[in-house]
Amino acid sequence: MMDRLINMVMRQVVSRVVGKGIDFGAEQMARRTGGGGEQAELSGEQRAQVRNTKRNARQAMRLARRIGRF
Repeated sequence: MMDRLINMVMRQVVSRVVGKGIDFGAEQMARRTGGGGEQAELSGEQRAQVRNTKRNARQAMRLARRIGRF
């Protein structure tokens, strides 16, 4: 019983951490410029692309979990 509770809590924590990592990584990829290390502000179109990238990554994670159950 205790192991189920621990697994439930750990799953929620890991899910949140992975979600934050996806958000951060997508933002950083979108902000990259040439090679100088400077970061630019995102335009409206770039923000939409970041949202799409995040959505696609989350959908891929869900699909992988569903496939892994079988």
